[in-house]
Amino acid sequence: MRLLVLLLFGTLAPILALAQASLSVTPAYVYITEREPHGFFALHNGGDTSIEVVLLARYGVIESDSAATFVTLGEAGSLGDLAARLTFFPDRIVLGPGNDQHVRFMVRGVEDVADGAHIALMNFEMQERAAVTADQIPAVASALSIVYSLVAPIVLIKGHGGAALEARIVQKSKGRVNLLLTNQSTFPFVGGVTIWSDGHMVGRAESAVYTRRTVEVEVVESIGSGPLQVRFDAAYPGVPNDVRSRLVLPAPIELAW
Repeated sequence: MRLLVLLLFGTLAPILALAQASLSVTPAYVYITEREPHGFFALHNGGDTSIEVVLLARYGVIESDSAATFVTLGEAGSLGDLAARLTFFPDRIVLGPGNDQHVRFMVRGVEDVADGAHIALMNFEMQERAAVTADQIPAVASALSIVYSLVAPIVLIKGHGGAALEARIVQKSKGRVNLLLTNQSTFPFVGGVTIWSDGHMVGRAESAVYTRRTVEVEVVESIGSGPLQVRFDAAYPGVPNDVRSRLVLPAPIELAW
């Protein structure tokens, strides 16, 4: 079995398409607190054939290094395991063309959760059987299948705290600076990353950093010869005010250019 994981971020609906089938899931990520430890995902079949979707919740994290973005399962740095406390319904759905379905989830025993962030990755899986050709052995042909998976993080924030970020430049050019941000805290960073040179902001990007993440910042102004300063803000789409008020912004970081 081959697993294709589609990582989607931002405010647009994640869309998974194969053949005549099409699945969209909104939102692309969910942030909750112990005050309202529940929510839902909206699924829509935009294709012209019925699809079956299987849902799984796993402990893990979406992270990246200087080369690629990927899913790590079974660990998530200092973030707690939310998957063990997560219940959701339904766990298997058949969606006809143009149909919609809500998947509701809830965190059990939230009063026992320690302060910090706790994460689960919701997997929305569609399976496609490969077409059988005349030269395939029947036993082999019947075993061929591809599982396509959308991954959406659910993050519970309890208490107040901030990310402990380190930064280094992993790539730079005239119009772009790639920063590798590493977090050692039980709280994530969720917000804007700005680069300042000679007292002027020269570029900004938005990112969620749970463990480590490469952030590509488009530079719109020229950078001087002195050190750069990386600053952080709390503006990020889809994050409730209750969550935003709990996350303390990291201190600025100076980097040699």
